[in-house]
Amino acid sequence: MIVLTALQRTGDEFVAEQLIGVLAALAGGGPRSAARLVKKPGLMDGLVQLTARQASDAVLAALYGCLADLAASDGRLPTRLRLHNALGPLLAYARQKKTNERAVLPAVRILAAAAKNEANATVLGKAGGVACLLALLVAHSQARSDVLQPAARALASLAAVAANVPQLAQRAGLRTVLGIFVEVSRHDVRNRQVAARLSLLAVLKNATAHRTLPPAALLPSLCCPWPATGHGAAC
Repeated sequence: MIVLTALQRTGDEFVAEQLIGVLAALAGGGPRSAARLVKKPGLMDGLVQLTARQASDAVLAALYGCLADLAASDGRLPTRLRLHNALGPLLAYARQKKTNERAVLPAVRILAAAAKNEANATVLGKAGGVACLLALLVAHSQARSDVLQPAARALASLAAVAANVPQLAQRAGLRTVLGIFVEVSRHDVRNRQVAARLSLLAVLKNATAHRTLPPAALLPSLCCPWPATGHGAAC
């Protein structure tokens, strides 16, 4: 594809953003348009490879935005991310931009798609994905942010892998998730955050399904679900 070839060869950040903008416009044209792009030979692999070696935050944000729009049409995207060593840079970007909703949302959407793959969930867990996603949940729990639901979905996928559960317990992750669920349920009187609430419940369900979880983590304080050292004051 001509646009991808030009994108791989250019060293100009402005030109790169414009070229990615062309792809993003095509990807945002609907499911059929996105499916046609995904079928282009080498396009998805090329975009993923660019994220693994791109240093510019502006270009990375544009790339992740484009990939997030194409993720629903590409069932092999999680595998591509792992094979091209793009999971580490993706997690690092999400960690760096965790308080910037507009910048981090595409990356979190890709993380949610990537974490569905068990091998990816294991890799992300070893790379600190549990701590990163918990930090994202805490950072975006009060503002009814669009980041909340995909971050919870990604954490639920990580919690489904037994090797990641001890990290969740050690960081008072279940108390944190339960506290966020309580707060969201309390304020979501018009049921606009049902998907986020279901994803938060999925984290609790997946984590407590493992016997590796310490018994103390299964019984978070009912009077004060937030951890004393985390978001929210202790009782």
